[in-house]
Amino acid sequence: MVKTLALALSAISLFACAPISKTQPVSYIEPTTGMKFVHVKAGSYTMGDPTSARQESTPAHKVTLSDFHVGIYEVTFDQYDFFCKMTNREKPNDQNWGRGNRPVINVSWDEANAMAEWLNKQTGLPFSLPSEAQWEYFARANTSSDYWTGSNLPPNYAVCLDCGSQWDGLTTAPVGSFPPNGLGLYDTAGNVGEWVLDDPHDNYQNAPADGSAWLNADSQEKNYRGGAYSYHAGDLMSHLRDWTRRDAKKKDLGFRLVINDPSPVPAARN
Repeated sequence: MVKTLALALSAISLFACAPISKTQPVSYIEPTTGMKFVHVKAGSYTMGDPTSARQESTPAHKVTLSDFHVGIYEVTFDQYDFFCKMTNREKPNDQNWGRGNRPVINVSWDEANAMAEWLNKQTGLPFSLPSEAQWEYFARANTSSDYWTGSNLPPNYAVCLDCGSQWDGLTTAPVGSFPPNGLGLYDTAGNVGEWVLDDPHDNYQNAPADGSAWLNADSQEKNYRGGAYSYHAGDLMSHLRDWTRRDAKKKDLGFRLVINDPSPVPAARN
C-alpha cells in the first residue's frame, strides 16, 4: 500500500511542472481545405529573450497585437496537395514518410505564401503566413517562460532529437500527436519549423511594436520559427529565431497560416 502510494505521488510530481492543456473550441473552419482555426485575442506580451542569452532574440520588447485567427495545426500534406491539384503545381516530396495528416515539408517560403494568397481568392479572407510577433505570441500561449510548458519541455511533448518521442530525429510526426498549448495549438515546438513573414535581422533593435512583419527591401532570406524533429530540445524555445533563403525547400520546414480577421466569414464569390 505504501509503495503504491509512493509511486502515485512520484507520477504526480513528474508531470506537475507541465500546465494542463485545454483544447479551445474551433472558431472557424476554412471550407475549401477543412483547415481549422482558433481565435487569438488581442493583447500585449514581451517578445524575445529576457535573459539576453541569444543576441538575435534581444532586446526583449513589448509588442501589442490585434485579434487574429491561427491554424490549430501545421498545414498538412492533404491540405497542401489539394492546393497543388487546384493550381496545377507539382506536389512536394514527402521523403517516403507518408503524406495525409503529416505536416507538409519541402516547400519554399514563396510556395507557402502562394497558398495563403490562393485561399484569399477562394474565400475573400486575409490569409497569410504569421508575422514573427504573431507566431511567438501564439506559441507562448500567455506564458513568459522558455517553453509554453515552463522552463523545460516534458518528455514526449514534442518530436525533436531528444524529446522522448517515437519519431525523434527520424521523421515528422502526424499533426496533433502531442498535447496542445494553452491556446489549443499543436506542434508550436518541434515537428517542423514554420515559415513566417519577416526578413532576418541580427537583433530586435528598432523592431515594430504593433505585431506587424519586419521587412527589408528585396530580401532573399526569410525567418522561420519553432524548431523541428531534427533539432535538440534546447532549440525549440518560443523566442528562438532561424532564417534561410526564401527559395529553400527543406525536409524539416513547413508552415502554419493565420487569418488577420477577428471574426472571419467567407465572402460571397461571383
